Amino acid sequence: MIGRKSTKQSGTRFKILYQILITMCIIALIPLGGLWYISIYKSRIDWTANIKQSLIANTEALTRSIDEWSYMNLRVLDQNAKTPAIQSMDSDLQNPVLKAITSTYEWIYLAFTVLPDGQNLGRSDGKPPKYYGK
Repeated sequence: MIGRKSTKQSGTRFKILYQILITMCIIALIPLGGLWYISIYKSRIDWTANIKQSLIANTEALTRSIDEWSYMNLRVLDQNAKTPAIQSMDSDLQNPVLKAITSTYEWIYLAFTVLPDGQNLGRSDGKPPKYYGK
């Protein structure tokens, strides 16, 4: 009987040890889980704010670049529209000026003039005139 009694006590002791171990693990994991959740939430808020700030900065830079590009192209058009060759509305006089525009400004692949009725007059690429009206 003595042997049986000690076996029951050792089985009970292991059972209590496991219960205490599991309880301690749960108690330790609850704050760790809370900290993990809070850090993920905070990271998401920070990411969102950083992405928004980056998008705003990139949009402003792109807008500034587009405005400068548009203003520069308008100045090119205004400058060349004031030349006597373009104002003459003679394609033989206009074509050299239009070719000079496309050779000077590499982003302009075609420069052309159009009459008020939509008929193409001068072209920088030497192709035949096209009708751009309705």
